Amino acid sequence: MTAPEDPFANPEVRAAMERAGVVHRPGMAAQLMNELAPLLAADGFDLDDLDEDLDLDGLNKALSRAAERRNLELFTPVGEQRSRSIAVLREFSTALIESRTAEARAMLAALRPDPGDDRPSTAQVIGTGLGLLDTRHTDPVWEAVLRGARAPKWKGPARAVATDILALSRKGRAFDSLDSLVLRHRGEFVLQGTALAVAASVAALAVREGIGVADAAERLLGGARSAAPPAATGSAFGLPVGPPVLSSALIEEFGGWLETGAEPGNGSSERARAVIVVFETLCGLAASQGIDLDDPDDIDALLDLLFELDDPQTLEECLEVLHDYARFRAMSGDDVEEWVAAQELVENAIDECNPAPGALIDALEASDGMDPAVRRAALARTRIVSAVGELLAWLGESRAITAAGSPRRADIAAVAGMIGVRTEGVAKRPPQADLVELPDALDEPLPTPEVTYAQAARDVPMLSAWWEALQQADVLERTATRMRPGPEAPAWAAGALPPLDGAEILVSVYVAETLTQELHRDAWTFERGVATLAMSRLLEALAPEDFEAESADPMTAWLMPRALRKIGLLELAGLVEVGGGKRVVPPPLRGAVGRGLLMALALLAEQGS
Repeated sequence: MTAPEDPFANPEVRAAMERAGVVHRPGMAAQLMNELAPLLAADGFDLDDLDEDLDLDGLNKALSRAAERRNLELFTPVGEQRSRSIAVLREFSTALIESRTAEARAMLAALRPDPGDDRPSTAQVIGTGLGLLDTRHTDPVWEAVLRGARAPKWKGPARAVATDILALSRKGRAFDSLDSLVLRHRGEFVLQGTALAVAASVAALAVREGIGVADAAERLLGGARSAAPPAATGSAFGLPVGPPVLSSALIEEFGGWLETGAEPGNGSSERARAVIVVFETLCGLAASQGIDLDDPDDIDALLDLLFELDDPQTLEECLEVLHDYARFRAMSGDDVEEWVAAQELVENAIDECNPAPGALIDALEASDGMDPAVRRAALARTRIVSAVGELLAWLGESRAITAAGSPRRADIAAVAGMIGVRTEGVAKRPPQADLVELPDALDEPLPTPEVTYAQAARDVPMLSAWWEALQQADVLERTATRMRPGPEAPAWAAGALPPLDGAEILVSVYVAETLTQELHRDAWTFERGVATLAMSRLLEALAPEDFEAESADPMTAWLMPRALRKIGLLELAGLVEVGGGKRVVPPPLRGAVGRGLLMALALLAEQGS
């Protein structure tokens, strides 16, 4: 039997990836083996000169020991490296609790897989944080004080990870659970979750003892306080902070320009303050590298520095603020032509870091420009939004959940039924449950069974995606053992229609989860090919006027039914309609669905790097 062709060699798949800005980079396994080679040599196995009568069982055991030693080295820093890791966690906690969220995000975005001369690695911060949490939360002196620690609000799935970590640390098992945490949540979110769990512990101590945040961080984590002033936040990027090169008068003038609004309806005091906080961060960062923000020719150098940031959200925020500043200078000062050129440089940088095809951007802008009441009513008609009220009524004050944070087996049928999925929770799946009959045509989706037999909620894709979306939209909030209404639940119960922002977040996360579910558990090429095709087909549904159906080659046709089954889950949710031989996302829903596609594209790009 001939092995199936690599989907990444497929021209249509590669074209879809190129449109999305996704790059496939092989060779990661070889790099890992190079790192393990010295450790294997210590056990008597030379990878460059293996014997013909090699003891495979012995090699497997040596590999396990080598991998364990490598992880221990990566995640257990000592001496100065540990001190730097603690400093990052302390500064992050202080910034987050003091509502300097952009600075806190930038601190984590500045971390790299390898440590720098004055910066710890991602693994060192994770390992140090998990070890500290285990130690503090199991110490009788600290246990009662930290018992009330709750993960703070944070965009994305890291808040749920932090809740997991806090529950594990109370049993002294957070560090020992590192492998399973990374497997379930990915390294980026384990880093964020670790930092959030540490910040939650610092906040709990500050509240319980009635002390300042800086004092609580020092007591809990140890070490001297950071000497960096809170307003000059360049240290958040892992770089030394120098004195700002711009006068306070110019910064105040920029703030006033933002507050009045260069365009009608765009100005507000709240937005101006938020922009100035980030701008002062940029000033400190620029000064530390000898970049003069009073010189339009130096904007290019700052852009190069910003593109070293790993966190796309922080990069996007910094670029938007820098664009505001360049526009302010072009409209209100000298050197107008030079500042217009600098503004164009920033605009090009914004386009460069945006992986979305132009058709998707156009669809997003058209949807966002529609009457909010129309968008809200369209969202309310979708199955996953309209069922929220029923779910909250079923939830009551709280419900017990599994250790993985999902509905219990006895509750799966009831919760899945709210979104129209017939499910039975079973201890053992019937043999016929896994049989899938191929469709008559390869341009049709794999059929969905009338009844899904589920041992766990993850066996029901639509339920699993909805449950995750409800948490990320703060409709639900998870504790160690129960699920309860989240901070946004009252807004959903307040009227006949759902809150617009909350409903759009719920839909976006549901779309992203539906497209990428298997990638969380299985990063094999097969699933990447299916996910890529599904994303391509959803793009066509978002901008049907810009795409014509094309005939698929054999490999793409083989993957297509599986890709279309994902689109079918979006159709069942009410997000995609079929008419005239085309799948179409209704215009009022295109903003929310399109942002979900962008989230999925970002994950695919991350796993391909």
